[in-house]
Amino acid sequence: MWVVTERESAAMYARASLKWYGPRARSVARSMISKMAKKGDLKGLRAWRLVFEQLAEAEQQQANLPEARRAEA
Repeated sequence: MWVVTERESAAMYARASLKWYGPRARSVARSMISKMAKKGDLKGLRAWRLVFEQLAEAEQQQANLPEARRAEA
């Protein structure tokens, strides 16, 4: 049986969010973090924070790519 960790699932959702929302992905995640906090949904809050972290990491990795490789991605 294959078990997916929270961090792995957040990374998968972050990649999907980048495809769906493009540059707005971090803003959407930030909005969901606010919604979860207002509702008191601690599990949802944790999940969206992990997604937000993964989006930030993906952005950082993209920024570190050389120009030629960035065009390929």
